[in-house]
Amino acid sequence: MRAHQPDESGYAVNNGVRLYYEVAGAGEPALLLVPPYQIVHSRMWKMQVPFLARHFRTIAYDPRGNGRSDRPATDYGIDALVGDALAVLDDAGTERCGLVTVSNGALTCLRLAASHPDRVLGMVLIGGFMAKGEGVTPREEERQRSILADYDAYLRAFWDSIFTEPHSTKPKEDGVAWAQETTPEILVAARAHGWVHVDSRPDVAGVRCPVLILHGTRDGLTPYELGRAMHERLPGSSMVTFQGSGHLPNVRDAVRVNQLVRDFFQGRRGGA
Repeated sequence: MRAHQPDESGYAVNNGVRLYYEVAGAGEPALLLVPPYQIVHSRMWKMQVPFLARHFRTIAYDPRGNGRSDRPATDYGIDALVGDALAVLDDAGTERCGLVTVSNGALTCLRLAASHPDRVLGMVLIGGFMAKGEGVTPREEERQRSILADYDAYLRAFWDSIFTEPHSTKPKEDGVAWAQETTPEILVAARAHGWVHVDSRPDVAGVRCPVLILHGTRDGLTPYELGRAMHERLPGSSMVTFQGSGHLPNVRDAVRVNQLVRDFFQGRRGGA
């Protein structure tokens, strides 16, 4: 049972890869909920879509590699991910939108806003960070080996680091279930060919739209200091601190996040 059934759904195509998306609501501006990582699909936004759809045309899509989207063996680089977002916008008939994302999705949104400023009117980045393009380090190689060696153990550790708040059993169970809709091989491919190679610094310098950064002080995956550093590098950005929150306050503090997203984008109706 879903709190809000999609009003529209479809498949966008980017270089032969099909991307499943859903649209809910009809208000302005349109919002695109950008996936962070192949470990989840669009149901990760289940606490946001019903609320945001009351105010905005809200578009959520499954990333390549999970959900009802295709699962290419490779091609998880930043250009492919930006192309996916653009393909969804085009297929949904949306010229300009606000972006909302969490975690690694910030890298996609920063690149999209810098390279296609005409398509982005503002961004909300939750638990995000800037990458330095370090490539596949020995630590990352070890993490990839651990994913392939014992996927279940990796998932338990991963979601424990995401939800550091007490009483997070249900969100952790949801996360593990969503991760079971992809494979460890897909996650390794996404890591090996994806964000570890991204240098976000030129993208940050090219962002011209308003940005709201939301970050928890108990983020066990992306330390709070990294969110603060991104805020300091983005001229004109604003930042809201979530005291005691982990990596996904949109799940554990959904009401506050939803209201902040609504207020941020309501001031930008009509693309202003």
